[in-house]
Amino acid sequence: AYEQQQWFERFHIFVDAVPSLCGRCWQRRRHAKRLRKEYDLVVGVARADGDHEQKQRVVDIVDELEDHLCVIPDRMFETRALFRRQLSMERE
Repeated sequence: AYEQQQWFERFHIFVDAVPSLCGRCWQRRRHAKRLRKEYDLVVGVARADGDHEQKQRVVDIVDELEDHLCVIPDRMFETRALFRRQLSMERE
């Protein structure tokens, strides 16, 4: 009874709760959320005056998110394409 009380009162989780995702799917979703948060932090700086590493990181994040998620906003694809063009121009 004490353990049930702790789960409910302290963590706000019902004792009879059933997970909606398997452990592997849950981890993949958490990883995708972390990537999206990192994207949100980096993309603004990279657009304004980002260096090579920041732009490359944005490209890498969108590539990885594409592997994890089935739907990505068009704006992310557009930003990735823009940064890829800019990076290729810097290499030349």
